[in-house]
Amino acid sequence: MDRLTALYKGKVKFVFIYGSEGHPGSYDQPDDPRAPRYGTKTYADRVGAAHLFQEVHDVHRQILVDAFDRESVRYRYGIQDGNPLVVIGADERIIHHEKYANARALGSFLNEYLQHAGLPQ
Repeated sequence: MDRLTALYKGKVKFVFIYGSEGHPGSYDQPDDPRAPRYGTKTYADRVGAAHLFQEVHDVHRQILVDAFDRESVRYRYGIQDGNPLVVIGADERIIHHEKYANARALGSFLNEYLQHAGLPQ
C-alpha cells in the first residue's frame, strides 16, 4: 500500500482506519509490554494500540482511530466482514470494496476509475 500511496500522491488520499481488533490478544510481538492483550475497551487504549500498530508494522499512511459502536466508520458504512479495503468517492459513498486489502487489485481499480473520471493517473 505504501507504493500505491506514493504513486497516487495528490490524486488519492490513503488512510488506515484502526478499529476493533480482529484477534484481540494475538499480537505479533507478544513479549512487548505495550501490546493490548484483550482488545481495547476505551478510546485512549485504542489510540495507544493504533500507535503501536503503526510503529511495529512500519505503516506510513495516516492512521485514523475509529470510534466504537454506532459512531464507527464500520457501522456508518455497513461494513460487517473482516478488515476490508474500502474506497470512498468524493460524494462520500463506497465506490470500491474488498474483503481484504489487495494492493494489485486496488491499483487496477484506481487506474480504471481515474481514467474513467478523466483524471490523470
